[in-house]
Amino acid sequence: METASGKETLTVLRRLIRYAEKVFHVSRDVMALLSDRRLEPRLSTAAVVKSALVLFWARLGSLNAWALVAGARFWQHWLHEPPCSADSLGRIHALLNAEALRHGIHHIYERLKRNKALPDMQGVGVAVLDGHESHARYPASLYGVHAANHPYRRRGSHAGLSPARDPDVAARCPARSPGSAAPPGP
Repeated sequence: METASGKETLTVLRRLIRYAEKVFHVSRDVMALLSDRRLEPRLSTAAVVKSALVLFWARLGSLNAWALVAGARFWQHWLHEPPCSADSLGRIHALLNAEALRHGIHHIYERLKRNKALPDMQGVGVAVLDGHESHARYPASLYGVHAANHPYRRRGSHAGLSPARDPDVAARCPARSPGSAAPPGP
């Protein structure tokens, strides 16, 4: 597999940002509504969340990787302010207002549905994944978890809606023809 040059990667990233702004109005309708619990912020919450968004789009593997590329002139144009440090990126995300973030994600999800960009899942309406990783002071083995020298806890949850379990979802799903495939099971 060939790797793209830095210039090609930057071109793709710019196109992705333009697409997100044009279709989802990321800066105006999502990022501008975000807030956090800092009393006197020096960095805008929008710039911090945009930094994390590009971190995932560019497939940077860690906050340390962000620290290596944060000095590039590219960020100044989209963030409209200097990029934050890797430490600030993690700290400020821990203080984000989750409700405003959920509204932003819902806005993007509705745009995707309206543009028919989401595939038909044959009766399965929504699957919601939520995860959290927290740092612990003591090794996990002290709490009965057998993860040698691994001081992190990972928690996750999944919720799915299907016509078989929820009559409201069943009322909104189209009926299948007798020869069609059955929806995926639980």
